[in-house]
Amino acid sequence: MALLETIDADIIKSMKAGDKPKLEILRMVKSALKNEKIAKGSDLNDDDAVSVIKRQLKQTKEALVDFEKGGRDDLAQKARAETETLERYLPRELEDEQILRVIEQKVELAGGKNAGEAQMGKLMGAVMQELRGKASGDRVRILVEKFIKG
Repeated sequence: MALLETIDADIIKSMKAGDKPKLEILRMVKSALKNEKIAKGSDLNDDDAVSVIKRQLKQTKEALVDFEKGGRDDLAQKARAETETLERYLPRELEDEQILRVIEQKVELAGGKNAGEAQMGKLMGAVMQELRGKASGDRVRILVEKFIKG
C-alpha cells in the first residue's frame, strides 16, 4: 500500500476511533501533502511524500525544543505526540554499519581515505545520492567525518 493510501486509511481509522489528536496530526500531514502536490504540479510518489513528512517532522522537533525552553510542557507534550506519529510513516533509517559500508564503497570516488577534508563534499554527495531517504544527512556527515579522520 502506498504511503498516501496508508495515511488516508489511518485518517478514516482515527475518525472512527474518535482519536482526535492523531486525526489532527494526520490532517496536518494530508494538507502538507496536498500543498506539495499543487506546488509540484503532479501526483506525489512515496519519495515525495517521505520528503514532506520529514520536513514536517523537522519543524515539529524544532518547535518541541522551543516549547521545552519556554517551559510550555503542554505544547511540548503535544509536539512529542506529533513526532511519534510522524515517525511511524517514515522508513526505518539504516544502521551505522550499513552506512559505513556505503561510505567505504564510495570513498574511492573521492580520492581514497587519505584525501582528507578537501574531498569530503564529493564523498558526502556520492553517499547521500545512494542513501537518500534511508539515512539523515547529519548522521551521514558525522560518520563520513569519523571515517576520514580514522
